[in-house]
Amino acid sequence: MGYAYESLEDIDPFLENPYEGNSMTLLLARELSQRLDCYVVAGFPERASSHTFRELEPTEKRHDARHIEEKNLESAHLPRISRKAYNAALLTDQKGKLVKVFRKHFLYEADTPWADEGPGFEYVELPGIGRLCVAICMDLNRAYYFYEYRND
Repeated sequence: MGYAYESLEDIDPFLENPYEGNSMTLLLARELSQRLDCYVVAGFPERASSHTFRELEPTEKRHDARHIEEKNLESAHLPRISRKAYNAALLTDQKGKLVKVFRKHFLYEADTPWADEGPGFEYVELPGIGRLCVAICMDLNRAYYFYEYRND
């Protein structure tokens, strides 16, 4: 998604806030969910909002599948920006309701000029289906950096 943008300023016109209802990605996902009677996951560049920050606050209700040692890390593996944008994916249910926004947490180099890291792997319980955890791109390739820069 964000690999064509060299800065936060470049991607800014395309950032979306799904909590305000004017997100083009959310509108598309809603329409598809309702028409096809299914869950839809769609990637989008998220503009951080007060709702985003509330969602990122620690809570006992939060489903968090990160390893314990990852929860305690104080700093990111790459430079952080000040929580202005995220490489994200939203999930809508069969009625088009926004269920969850997942945020990429293992940023690739091309993400770092504009995106902040998300909190880590999270999951939601989907009725009749079970747990769903969404990984975005490099979230699944954490070993890349361990092997790429390993000293033998």
